Amino acid sequence: MAGACVYSGNILQALDLKNSHTSWVVVGQTTPWESEEYPPDEDLSTTGINEVQGAKRCDIVSLCVPDESGPIEFQGQKYSLVSDAEAYSRGARWIYFRADLKYDQFPVVTYRQTALYVDLVPASGYEGYDVLYPTQIQSNGILYYYKNHPPRYRTVESVDIVEIIIEIQGQNL
Repeated sequence: MAGACVYSGNILQALDLKNSHTSWVVVGQTTPWESEEYPPDEDLSTTGINEVQGAKRCDIVSLCVPDESGPIEFQGQKYSLVSDAEAYSRGARWIYFRADLKYDQFPVVTYRQTALYVDLVPASGYEGYDVLYPTQIQSNGILYYYKNHPPRYRTVESVDIVEIIIEIQGQNL
């Protein structure tokens, strides 16, 4: 008989990821894809993205839940943020990550990969920075999520808002 990974365990993992780790959005892959309109599929065994151009400490990391009237829209679904105190009562096993890539702080590059790393380690002297260039990163940490996509063109007059929502799901064996 198979066991069951229950929602309260998923919520515990979501709270741990949110509260016990630092989260960074990292962009890379400046070299064009073979087909720019159809980037390659992601590979679950990948441990890092290509041609890292910069890292931004997440501005917001919060639990969230699907909500038809929620203010956050991600991949066709709406969500509302949830406090840690309400995590179990609201069933919050989703985590919302947001990083604002401001033109005057983040490299102005065209990129094709967006990633979420946890526990990135800044190089010595850069520990308090929220934006890091590749030479200011000692270790990328652990790749938690990434997306291959068509090119995103940053300009000197833009702010790119990167939003990622991850659902924590236990796997029943």
